[in-house]
Amino acid sequence: MRTGTAAVATAGRMAAWIVVLACVASTAAAQDTKVGFSVGAAVPVSGIALQEPELALSGWLSRPIDGPWGWRVELGGARLQRSDRSMFRCAAAGFYCDAILDVAFLSGGLQIEPRAGKALAPYGYATVGVHRLSGSAEAQDLHGASMAVSYAWDDTAFGIALGSGVRVRLNERATLRGELRYAGFRFKPGTQHWASLVTPTLTTSVAF
Repeated sequence: MRTGTAAVATAGRMAAWIVVLACVASTAAAQDTKVGFSVGAAVPVSGIALQEPELALSGWLSRPIDGPWGWRVELGGARLQRSDRSMFRCAAAGFYCDAILDVAFLSGGLQIEPRAGKALAPYGYATVGVHRLSGSAEAQDLHGASMAVSYAWDDTAFGIALGSGVRVRLNERATLRGELRYAGFRFKPGTQHWASLVTPTLTTSVAF
């Protein structure tokens, strides 16, 4: 319950930050299509038993609509896996155990990028879409007993994403971006019905 409340509070703070950006946005937003590639570390916050940060990759496309506002579409994913330390504990107890969760998403929504003429500027976005979830787990007795358990499932679920960061202009077309993303999605296995990831990322983007 506490982790779920914390995740909701985090989403609320990030949503409030996006609203603040909207209030202070300049009309001098770039009028170019932007393509970006992001590399980050997905950190499970709630609803997922796998707690270790893992590599997350995504690609996105955005284009202005009016003033600082634009649309954004993004495709990405991450693979969450049981930590080596947890697997060593299982081995010490005489078992092999492993679990993997693949999270892929496709989402779209609004992006706000004020003061595009500045070398340094904040930005934010909010998107909704689908998450494709695929999980598996395995446990086996290393002492040769007959005990062996395996489990696999997949699902397509609704999800949201809120992100905010700072853009550093490298030249007229290229930028470097540092951002923090919150992603939440429906998660059916077990008793949790909502899971969330927080992902700090480094992004390069090109306008054309």
